[in-house]
Amino acid sequence: MTFSESENETGSEAEARTSGAAELPGSALPKNEVFEAPEQNRINGEGHKRNEEKPQGEEYALRQITDAIAQPLCVLASNGSVLYSNRTILDYIGLTQKELHAPNFRVRMFHADDLATSQEKRRIALETGVPFEFELRTLRNDGQSRWFLFRYKSFRDEQGRVLRCM
Repeated sequence: MTFSESENETGSEAEARTSGAAELPGSALPKNEVFEAPEQNRINGEGHKRNEEKPQGEEYALRQITDAIAQPLCVLASNGSVLYSNRTILDYIGLTQKELHAPNFRVRMFHADDLATSQEKRRIALETGVPFEFELRTLRNDGQSRWFLFRYKSFRDEQGRVLRCM
């Protein structure tokens, strides 16, 4: 999954976003906006969140690469569960990898009015393997929401079955 801010934001959201604050590439947060992650989400000196296992070998190298990408990135299993999210998205939403594996994580990540529509679109796309996109409000770690465009592309095995989406 990659997502970027939608052009369908409200006038006040657009005004706030364009009020002179320079934005980070691929982020909905202005450069001069600072937020404090909840205690359980703070990063230790090695760049990993507390209470999470440190990856080893090739997995560690891959995480370093994906965490360096300023664009939020998430990989879904064929059943829609989260396999992996990079540091950019975790910091924005204020959740840990472990919390993203909980069945109800989307309630904590997305605006309640957008959940049913996005769930149905995601279900159909995961069943068919067709690339898909939709817009929904994503909740930042401070409870504010911003519109994002989500795009997914399926990865298949040799028999054509959907393995995961990104």
